[in-house]
Amino acid sequence: MTREENIEAALFARAETMPFDTAKIAWPNEKKDPPSDGSLYVEVLHFPNKSDRFTLRGSGPEHMMGFLQLLVRAPKNSGRTEATIVAATLALHFPADLKLRSEDVIVRISKRPDVMSGSPTETSWNVPVTVYYEAFA
Repeated sequence: MTREENIEAALFARAETMPFDTAKIAWPNEKKDPPSDGSLYVEVLHFPNKSDRFTLRGSGPEHMMGFLQLLVRAPKNSGRTEATIVAATLALHFPADLKLRSEDVIVRISKRPDVMSGSPTETSWNVPVTVYYEAFA
């Protein structure tokens, strides 16, 4: 696999072990309808960012950064507390300095995830959890 694939694989493998019903996780580019029972679900999004070179030679490892966003989606008008509690629980699943591995690539969670303020859409109340990472690959 490529460096980018390994980074995503390591992050997604950790996300698969979140303390949340995996049937209620929406993965990137997969069709996912909100649960019919009106319960909340989590949308997983990956945002690779820029990379930096620390060596003059092109063969050295690059410092690769980005973030994984876990978007907790609750049905609109169902209150904000449950979504915030789930978001905080998911943030604890990605502690700062946690090291994840896929093949020979090590991904480090670079800081405590940010649990942001919730915001409404037409159909849901969304609380984002942003997990920052870095890798030297």
